[in-house]
Amino acid sequence: MRQARARHVVRAGTVLWRVHDREDPAVHLPAEGAVFSADRGCAVIESLLPEPKFTSEGRRVLAGRGLEGKVLSAVKTTRELLVSLTESPARDLSLVHDDVEGARWPSSQAWPEHELWLSGERVKTGTFTSLPGESFGLDTPDGVRRLTELLAPYRIRVRTRASKPIVFINYRTAGGTEEILRLDDELRGRLGDDAVFRDHRSLTAGDDFADKLIESVRAARVLLAVIGRRWEETYDADGRRLVDDSSDWVRREIAEAFRVGVCVVPVIVGVRDGLVREELPEDIRRLADLQFMHLRHRSTDADVTNFVDDLFEQVPILAKAKADRDTTRG
Repeated sequence: MRQARARHVVRAGTVLWRVHDREDPAVHLPAEGAVFSADRGCAVIESLLPEPKFTSEGRRVLAGRGLEGKVLSAVKTTRELLVSLTESPARDLSLVHDDVEGARWPSSQAWPEHELWLSGERVKTGTFTSLPGESFGLDTPDGVRRLTELLAPYRIRVRTRASKPIVFINYRTAGGTEEILRLDDELRGRLGDDAVFRDHRSLTAGDDFADKLIESVRAARVLLAVIGRRWEETYDADGRRLVDDSSDWVRREIAEAFRVGVCVVPVIVGVRDGLVREELPEDIRRLADLQFMHLRHRSTDADVTNFVDDLFEQVPILAKAKADRDTTRG
């Protein structure tokens, strides 16, 4: 005797969301069925982040390559649907009874939301009406913007490979990161997350570390060389200055920026003199000749805001980038 199973009613007029290929109509289900959610974020997360990647800061990352050709669609049910309540999809989808049209279970990635699988064979034509005004493509610039806003509450960052940083933040961790984090946050607030490259935030699992750093330096419009009190006097275990090592990443990033013509802005942090040209390796010696900006050590949020105001005023590239972003968002 078959054991009775709990049921859930999806009422008529319920709005459901799902991610699907652009060429597939939203209101027609494939024979194998489709997974929906009453929550937009859950629909995206369960479809595109089955095995999420995390940054060093504990944020999940949605890679842009997974968005290609995808649409987030909304439909409204025209009648009641009866579905089975299950704990997980893996063992239960094949056990749906003949008298029900799908299954519902708790989301594993977007708790406390639920996923809803509807059978392509049992859901009749005309069960849904499309809501085209709510649907959008995920691989367009506007779609990425909307998706970024949608997933922000879930601490998910949408990372598009096509996007290029405007600002590259170059720094030594030995000099402390308090100012770096505040500077990163302020710049991202004005230019957008993907417009600012900071290694530990911008690199994700699976990235080729060296290739990604060099690629991002070359793509940037401005490199901020953040120079702390002992920037050129940081040593390795053998007592050699890091800046004298040709494999030192701080040096390599600055040298590459000079080589490809990226605007380099030295940012002196705290109380210290400028750099001495003769004490620097030849490939970054120009750094000592550039007009620098000053940022207080242990800066407050207000200090960093004022600093970035001055930065945007003195570097027109950044002011124009912000104006372009504001125009696009408006």
